[in-house]
Amino acid sequence: MFKVYPIVLTAALFGYASAAPAKVRKLQTPPTNPPTKAPTKAPTKAPTKAPTKAPTKSPTKAPTKAPTKSPTMSPTVSTLCYPAWTNTQGSYTTGSWASGTEDVTTTKQVSCSGTANGCVNGKRTETTTKTKSYNYKCEASGAALPWCWQRNPSDPVAANTAGVWGSKQECQTGTVGQQTAPTPDAWSGGGCPAAFSSGADYESGDSVSVVTGTYTMVYTCKDGVNSAWCGSAGYEPGTSQYWQEAWNKQGSCTGTIAPSKAPTFSAQNSVGGCPGEYSAGSDYEEGDTISKGGFVYQC
Repeated sequence: MFKVYPIVLTAALFGYASAAPAKVRKLQTPPTNPPTKAPTKAPTKAPTKAPTKAPTKSPTKAPTKAPTKSPTMSPTVSTLCYPAWTNTQGSYTTGSWASGTEDVTTTKQVSCSGTANGCVNGKRTETTTKTKSYNYKCEASGAALPWCWQRNPSDPVAANTAGVWGSKQECQTGTVGQQTAPTPDAWSGGGCPAAFSSGADYESGDSVSVVTGTYTMVYTCKDGVNSAWCGSAGYEPGTSQYWQEAWNKQGSCTGTIAPSKAPTFSAQNSVGGCPGEYSAGSDYEEGDTISKGGFVYQC
């Protein structure tokens, strides 16, 4: 930056004289400093600290250690075992329970030394087999219901129990739980009709009774052509695989059906003696007569 100095010229310097000195215009001296600078600081600084300081530590620290682990041993099994499974026909209904045992095998790695007994690199596989008891629930229904007493639930692979037994749960050995199956609604016929007899000649509308667990069920032979199967093997009501093709379920029953009033008989006119005794399986036709127990009957 260059500084400017004022030069004053006078008449004497140059040998001139003047009666009246001329006015000498004095040049304005430039300022040595530049104009006032804008303030380098803002008029008011924002506070450097927040009015309230957040706490440097959280009120409560999370625990540095994980909570105590649950014990590795199995909890005590408190569920009681139902009666053991049986293959007795009609033993189970949908929702019934049975128990059985299974061998459960587990393996784990254990430390060892040397090379004997399968020891490799200081480790060997240890296998343990333990017999456990389980409860199983009969889940089959309808035509598949007989599978519950035909297929052992504790042998699920060989017996193919998928869809038959389910809800498997471990149970306590040495005790027996109580199995109570609900009794279906009573049928409208009162007491129980005669028990079903395989091979009997049943007709449409005939009713029979079958003991099922803790109660007795009543079934009626269906109308139509299917009634021909009502007495056949494989169609036993409520227990066989195809029983629903021939029978209708009616409900539960207790006691027996009240007998009808004793019939009144009129003396048979003399026909030259009693007709032949009734013979089961004989081919009788309409109008044929037989005798049985001192009475004569006509087909």
